[in-house]
Amino acid sequence: MVYMNDELEVLFDSKTKPKVLKLFFQNEGVFFNLKEVSKKCQVSRDKAKREVRSLQKIKLLQVKTQKGKKIFSLNPKFIFLNEIRSMIFRASPLYLGDLKKLFRKDKKIKLVAVSGVFLQEERSPVDILIVGDRIKKSRLSPIIKKLESEVGKEIKWSLMPQEEFDYRFKMHDRFLKDVFDHAHKRIIDKLKI
Repeated sequence: MVYMNDELEVLFDSKTKPKVLKLFFQNEGVFFNLKEVSKKCQVSRDKAKREVRSLQKIKLLQVKTQKGKKIFSLNPKFIFLNEIRSMIFRASPLYLGDLKKLFRKDKKIKLVAVSGVFLQEERSPVDILIVGDRIKKSRLSPIIKKLESEVGKEIKWSLMPQEEFDYRFKMHDRFLKDVFDHAHKRIIDKLKI
C-alpha cells in the first residue's frame, strides 16, 4: 500500500522530476516510451527510467506495452491528479528574465515576443516570435529544444526578417494581429513597436 508521504517523497526528490512531470501533464493522454522521455526532457535514459519508474510506483503514470516496448502516460484515475495538475500549471515554465538571457546573446535579434505556453495563452498562434536579420534557424534550434525540455511541450515558434515583419505589421497581417492581440510579453524589443 502507498501512503501520501510516499507520494510526496517521490514528487519532490530530484531536479529531473519537474521536467518529466511537465512532459506528461502538458501532453495528457499521450503515451511516451523511455527514449522519448529522455529526448524530450534532455536527460539521460537512466534518469528518465528512474523518474518514470518512481512515478509509476505511486500510480501517477500508467503503463502499457506496444510492439514489445513499455509506454507511459498519466493515470487519469490517480487520486491527486487534479492537485498536481494545478500545481504544475500554476508554476511558470520559465521566468521571462531567463528567456531574455537566452536570446540576448544574439545581437541580430530585434524582437522576441512570447505568448502561448509561457503565459498560459492557448489561443496564441505561436509561443515565441523572433524578428531579426541573417539569423539561422539552426542557431536557434538548440535554444528551442532546451526550452521544450523545460516546459514539457513542443514550442510553436516563428522567425522572420525585420523587413518582412515591418511590411506585415503595416499591412495589419492576420498572424501578427493574432500574436499581439492576445496576452504576450516582449522580452526583447529593439523595434519599439
